Amino acid sequence: MNEIRVCRQCGYQRGFHVSIRLAGSDGFLVLICPGCGQSYDPGWKVQADKVPPDPLVRHM
Repeated sequence: MNEIRVCRQCGYQRGFHVSIRLAGSDGFLVLICPGCGQSYDPGWKVQADKVPPDPLVRHM
């Protein structure tokens, strides 16, 4: 089985956190390394029945 688990930046080997980046009504999965915080965009598009009107968490 092929898995995406290892961070290329720091070598963390236990998988990733997942975030959704909204672009209009489209959502894209982002992988975030819990070890160093490096984010990766694998190009995976997600579809949701409802998209919140405002982001749930605002970046500072």
